[in-house]
Amino acid sequence: MGEGSISSTIEGVVRISESGKGLYLDIGGVSYASPVSRVRAVMRGDQRKGPVSRVR
Repeated sequence: MGEGSISSTIEGVVRISESGKGLYLDIGGVSYASPVSRVRAVMRGDQRKGPVSRVR
């Protein structure tokens, strides 16, 4: 895969679950979830990617 660019703005909302263990993202009318611990690992640079699940 190469580099690419995004020429549009995507708006969304991010929230943490009540337990503090899950991160919920609502982007463009679609909801996603990811474990907070994995998101933090990616943000720290410990991992290059983490799981994201689409929520129905």
